[in-house]
Amino acid sequence: KCQGKKLRKYLRYSFISFWLILGFLILVVKLVRLTLFEDAKKHMKRPEKIQYLRGFIFSSDKTRLANSVKTYSFYVNPTRFKEELKEKYFILFRALERKEEYIEKIWKKKIHFSWLKRFLKVKWIKAFEHKNLFRLPGIHYTKEYKREYPHSHIASQIIGFVNFDGNGIAGIEYSMNKYLKASNELLPLWEKENILGKDVVLTINIPLQTEIEKMIEKIMQETQAKNVSAMVMRADTGDILAMANKPSFDPNFFYKVKNYALFKNNVISYNDEPGSTFKPLVMAFLLQNNKIKEDDKFNCKGKAEFFGSTIRDEKIHGLLSPREIIIHSCNV
Repeated sequence: KCQGKKLRKYLRYSFISFWLILGFLILVVKLVRLTLFEDAKKHMKRPEKIQYLRGFIFSSDKTRLANSVKTYSFYVNPTRFKEELKEKYFILFRALERKEEYIEKIWKKKIHFSWLKRFLKVKWIKAFEHKNLFRLPGIHYTKEYKREYPHSHIASQIIGFVNFDGNGIAGIEYSMNKYLKASNELLPLWEKENILGKDVVLTINIPLQTEIEKMIEKIMQETQAKNVSAMVMRADTGDILAMANKPSFDPNFFYKVKNYALFKNNVISYNDEPGSTFKPLVMAFLLQNNKIKEDDKFNCKGKAEFFGSTIRDEKIHGLLSPREIIIHSCNV
């Protein structure tokens, strides 16, 4: 009996000792790996990643309002720069239109990542390939999609724009971001082939939108107004055929805009009293329901009392038909 107790005690201590030694060995191995390979990991090239292809935005007449194009973005790891190749690095930096201040600063920095130039089109790559400038130590690239807006400022407050990482920031790009963007994260290229965002089709008619924008631009210049807005709606369906604001902006260069108020769609951002624009609706209701007839006459005396309030007009119009009431915008 005594020997049985000693055996159980021995086995228990042996079991505990085994797991303690195993845990210690695992810890030692991890420390060795960190010590020996940490520096190497820092110099490893980042996994090549690419954004999902964002869905396109179309007008009702199938005009493309927003699309994405394939580009290359270059980044640097200054800790891997070679002093003896400094001249070639500087040739590349200047060719990519980087300022002298950036060149001197990045050359001295001991960091492992910094963007060099983003969204370069394929023609740029071909121009430098034969010089091997993109193969210099510490120069790396990744593939990205760049958002483009073919119609510049047309319908810019409706469409909105995306930031440099492909996330919607304003307009339809923002409100429909979860549909346009296939995923909220970047995954390695080999894991996401043929994954696309959904397209969005608007009720906007781009030829009409363009004409409306030209019209209100002219009105703004003639009246010296601070801003002008206009909207065209299809009466039977409620479809918005045009929604325009001036001044506007070019979403291709949203980052150059200093006045952020330009990003607002004033047509839907502010509440305005319908005023005289509501009179045709009231008149149409009365005519449709046979409350009045087109040849009826109404006497405008310039003012009238309603529930203790005085409604005034600009002048005494006298007898007016329903059509003439609308023409003169008579209040009484």
